Amino acid sequence: MKIYLFESILMSIFLLAVTLLSSCEKKPKTEIPSDGRATFKINGIEMVTELRAGVRDSKFGFAAEKYRMVEGSLSPWETLTISELQKKTDSVQRIFNRDTIASTYPDRARHVGGYFGTPQADGDVTCDIFNVIEQDSVNNWVRINKQQDDFKKVWGSFSLHLYRTESCSSTMYPDTLLITDGQFYFSL
Repeated sequence: MKIYLFESILMSIFLLAVTLLSSCEKKPKTEIPSDGRATFKINGIEMVTELRAGVRDSKFGFAAEKYRMVEGSLSPWETLTISELQKKTDSVQRIFNRDTIASTYPDRARHVGGYFGTPQADGDVTCDIFNVIEQDSVNNWVRINKQQDDFKKVWGSFSLHLYRTESCSSTMYPDTLLITDGQFYFSL
């Protein structure tokens, strides 16, 4: 469980670094960084998020984030991450827990990984961590429906079934999450 927390922190640091490097302003962050958008249902409740994406060699990944204003700055409050997707269209890729080797050696990742987390405080402290229920082969998948310009523009769909591995006293989600009707788009 601690490895997943470490991976979650590493992914958050990576995404935060990308955001910081793309902005030179010293003012509080009031614009949401976004490469696209994702929509999905969590246990039947609609969620619309901003999406940050990255492409690396033959793989790519994205983080769908819902933001809140905290002390005058926007901070990610709920984050769904799917990473290490193969660059191929019209095929379903099964989602597993994040590969522990992926954070250190992304080119050696063995499979697509996913998780859901709820950052707290100013966005840098993780409260809830949900991992993939790997036995559920029906609900853990992602599909690239269309791409352009060597995966610089991507449209896709996804579904995930997750269980809580860590939480805090302010948790708002039940122990299991079923994410359905997932759609995403990004343009880099």
